[in-house]
Amino acid sequence: MLEASAAAPRRKGRREQLLQAGERLFAEHGYRGVTIAEVADAVGVSTGSFYNHFPDKETFFGVILDRAAEQGIRQARQVIARFKNPMNQLKALYRFITLGLRGNPLLLGVLTGARRFGYPSPEERDRRRRRLLAAVGEMIDAILSDGSRRRTFRVGRYHDARRLLVSVYGALLAEIGNDRIEELTQDVLLLMERGLRRRLTLSGRVNRLDAMRLHAEPLDLGRAAGSGADEGGPDEGAAAGGRRRQRRQARAREVRDR
Repeated sequence: MLEASAAAPRRKGRREQLLQAGERLFAEHGYRGVTIAEVADAVGVSTGSFYNHFPDKETFFGVILDRAAEQGIRQARQVIARFKNPMNQLKALYRFITLGLRGNPLLLGVLTGARRFGYPSPEERDRRRRRLLAAVGEMIDAILSDGSRRRTFRVGRYHDARRLLVSVYGALLAEIGNDRIEELTQDVLLLMERGLRRRLTLSGRVNRLDAMRLHAEPLDLGRAAGSGADEGGPDEGAAAGGRRRQRRQARAREVRDR
């Protein structure tokens, strides 16, 4: 009885050793570049010992990928939890699931569809990819909901903000091997912030003047388009010009008071 109870931890420890060795070897050589014998040799056990824990190589690889996915999702949630502001949470999530994935070639290979990490079954590979993207989508959805509730985001202007952001993530993944991926990620995050943030604050005299022009010029241009022979004499023109100046001054005061 005591021998059986002592064997259980050893069995569990051996299984963990095999998984760790397999993860390291698969990350370096890909699925087809690793044999069961090589995994067993890395741990110092026989091939028969391997089969005491896993029925075949495909199942073994699947367990490793599931573990890596669970760990990645858990770490992503921990990253999000470090921030209170929804916009910062979204930025941190995107940086982690793009730049951070460069240190996890297995997950990166699944998400990008790299052939060296592909299953014998493409359907199984695609299923895992969809599951990972769904987990990313759930995290994005939670951040968007919180940001909308706190009036940080303006998601109502988009047909499907969640799908849009997941698509943006897919586009970033396609560029993950680019030497300038960090710059590209920063640019994407800047666009994302400007697109989602509820209010863009105008500051400085130039911006205030631009805001005044945006409010005033369309009306003046409309009047100019309808002006000409129908306008009155010089006195009427001067009066109309005075009224336009008054309207511009009123709008300028509105902009300053905002």
